[in-house]
Amino acid sequence: MLEILNLIERFSSTGIKLIFVNQPELSMNQNNALSSLLLSIYGYFAQTEREIISERTKQGLAAAKASGKILGRPKGAKAKVRVLDPYNLEILE
Repeated sequence: MLEILNLIERFSSTGIKLIFVNQPELSMNQNNALSSLLLSIYGYFAQTEREIISERTKQGLAAAKASGKILGRPKGAKAKVRVLDPYNLEILE
């Protein structure tokens, strides 16, 4: 939760301004208690949501495993290498 405040402090100390278009009260040029409070609350909600998603994923995998489902790719299967852009080398030149 404090990571977001530390990140914004680093931005501020290096001269980077963070501007929220849809929520100007969060913009860094405000530097007031309300901005810090709102950013902390949003950070807390984001962290909690990540933890809930992780718990649900673990529960789902455990339930699938308990029902006998084999997780992961089949043994001996090799990962396919996919090229996102066939002209990648030409683009880089």
